[in-house]
Amino acid sequence: MDKFEFETIEHWKHELKCSLEEIQKDQEGLFDEIEVLKIKIKHANSVASFMESSEEFTKQYILPLNSELEKAEMEYEQLKEKNEIKVEHLGALLAKVNKEITRYKLYNGIA
Repeated sequence: MDKFEFETIEHWKHELKCSLEEIQKDQEGLFDEIEVLKIKIKHANSVASFMESSEEFTKQYILPLNSELEKAEMEYEQLKEKNEIKVEHLGALLAKVNKEITRYKLYNGIA
């Protein structure tokens, strides 16, 4: 392996790590969105308990939030499943890249 190939592999390593970080950020962002929706629903339920027309408030505010929460939870589960496959694949590629980097360094006497 020449220096160009080594640099290319180093670049791949960086790209793979960035991809893994991006996957994690996307998943965390959706999880945070779900937590915010849960808090909004909890507060809305508290407000509704003090209102005379709580059914109307529930229809106008709480039901749409519940619907949005269900949708976000479903998206999160789908993203989580999809990401598990991606992370496994990227991890395998990263292991191969690290192996090649180690091999190059050992062959060329680089510490």
